[in-house]
Amino acid sequence: MLTFFPTPYSGEWWYSVLCRYHLRSGNAKFQTTIRELFEGGPRAMIGAFFPNNTIYQLVSQLPESFDFKSLILEHTPYQYYMRMYPLSQKRAFLEALCKEEATAPTYIWKTAGGKNQPLRYCPLCAHEEVKVYGESYWHTLHQLPLVTACVHHCRLLDASSEALKLNEGFYMVPTGSWKTDSVAMDSPEVLLAKISREYLVTDIEVCPTQKHIL
Repeated sequence: MLTFFPTPYSGEWWYSVLCRYHLRSGNAKFQTTIRELFEGGPRAMIGAFFPNNTIYQLVSQLPESFDFKSLILEHTPYQYYMRMYPLSQKRAFLEALCKEEATAPTYIWKTAGGKNQPLRYCPLCAHEEVKVYGESYWHTLHQLPLVTACVHHCRLLDASSEALKLNEGFYMVPTGSWKTDSVAMDSPEVLLAKISREYLVTDIEVCPTQKHIL
C-alpha cells in the first residue's frame, strides 16, 4: 500500500500524475520510483498513451476513493480513441481493462506515438497552473495526434528537442518559459483542438447511431 499518491487534476494525463509522484517522493533515480510504484518491478509501461495495466497495478494499492473506471475515462485518451465504437463494445472493453484482461487495439499503439512520443504543453496553461496549484502538469488533450494548438489560441510547445523515452523516466512540464506563439481563433488548428476535446471529454454514451455503424 502506498503511503501517499497525488490527486489527479482536471484533464491531467495519467503519466503526468506518476511524474508528480516521482517529484514528491524525493527519489533521485527514476528506477527507484518505478520499483516503488510497481512493487519491485524493474520496468513498467508508464508512458503508454492508451490505458494499460499500470493503472490496475496502482489502484490496487490506493484507497477506494481512486476509482479505476474514472481514472481511465477522465485521465487517459480512452474515450477519444473509442468514440466511434458502439456503446456495448466500449463498455465491454472498459470492463475488460478493469479486470486486467485487455490490451490496446493494434491501430492505437501503432499510431499514438508510444514510448518515444514528444510531450507537448501550452505555456499559458502552465503559467496559470503554477499560479493556482504551484505546479503545472501534462494535459491528455495536448498529447492527442494532430492537436498542435490550445483553446487559449496559442501553439503548443514541445518539451524537448528530442523525443523522450517515457517508459524510462518521469518528466515534468518545463518551467519559466511562457513565450507564446498566437494562433487565430478561427484557424484550423484551434478548430481541430476543440473537436478533439469534444471527442475526449463527451460522455461515454455518445457514439454513432446504429445506421452509421459499419
